[in-house]
Amino acid sequence: MKNIIQTICTVLTQGESLVMATIVTAPDQARLSGASMLILADGGIQGTIGGGLMEAETQQIAARMFRRSEPAVHLLSFSGEAALPMNSPCGRGTTVLIEHITATPENLDIFRKLLEARQRGLKCCLITHLETDSMVLPPLHRQLVSAGKWLCGGQAIQHPEISAFLEKAATITAPVIESLGDRRFFLNPWIVPSTVYLFGAGHVAQEVAELAGKAEFRTVVLDDREKFANRDRFPTADNIVVLDSFENAFHGLEIDSESHVIIVTRGHRHEKNLLRQALATPAGYIGVIGSIRKRDALFRELSSEDLTVDDMLRIYCPIGIHVLAESPLEIAVSIVAQLIQLRARRKTDKKRDIKLRLVREAKTEAPAAAG
Repeated sequence: MKNIIQTICTVLTQGESLVMATIVTAPDQARLSGASMLILADGGIQGTIGGGLMEAETQQIAARMFRRSEPAVHLLSFSGEAALPMNSPCGRGTTVLIEHITATPENLDIFRKLLEARQRGLKCCLITHLETDSMVLPPLHRQLVSAGKWLCGGQAIQHPEISAFLEKAATITAPVIESLGDRRFFLNPWIVPSTVYLFGAGHVAQEVAELAGKAEFRTVVLDDREKFANRDRFPTADNIVVLDSFENAFHGLEIDSESHVIIVTRGHRHEKNLLRQALATPAGYIGVIGSIRKRDALFRELSSEDLTVDDMLRIYCPIGIHVLAESPLEIAVSIVAQLIQLRARRKTDKKRDIKLRLVREAKTEAPAAAG
């Protein structure tokens, strides 16, 4: 999503418009809900909404929007009958919202602020007034909100209307179209991805930062050497921190259970110190580069310092999925593959917990059987 926002800002800065397509509902493929694709005026695309017939028809609608040269939104519903023989990932009942984003100062301001908010780790929601309930919609107005507060956007969406959606905008994880009286609004949340904290700015860290960013992780690089921790070496990193030393390296970092700590420091001199600091946080993943022999020696040292077995089990060492990796790129592939695997498991666990909670609530609220 970061790359999509950056592309929008770049294109608008050049004075050109573009079209963004977002899947609002995908009943047969829940993973696609919220997927976005950009279509440029020259026909180029970035991202995907699943391919197949839906994507092809979306590109045709975008071409017509460019020819008309006016802001508009189109709701495309896909029945799914024609998808079966072509193995299309778009299932019956899928709806995609296609919006023409014109090169106006207002749009550029909104998407620049959205990019800034993402880099700061703020979850935002873009609220778009759809004007009418027809399938093809006239010019629209957008506002950006975060944590229950208005950030920027056109005043055409009145304060009471925005207030009605602020709480929902702060909690939703997938796009929705909501009605308020006879007016409709598109609520599109831009979720801040989980963060990968890379301690060490060597060759492996370079490859991990680039791959993790492409895999939709937020990346923060930390090192005590400015000649290594800099924008030239890490052009895609969300943040780069030059530390005075590794002694208090976690100070000021917002680490939660979905954060990933990766220790790839030079010469392995700082690992034990950083591990102690990492274990004092709720980080959901703590990985250290190294061999099994090195891990065993490190664990023996740590176990003599009152660290428990549960502490040790939080540490992934050797780091990454076992693919016989050798080069920095191969090692990075194994590490990012492990991050993706754990993220997917976490999402599955959350969905299961939500289902169990809903079942329990339904049973609690159900009227007692007549006796």
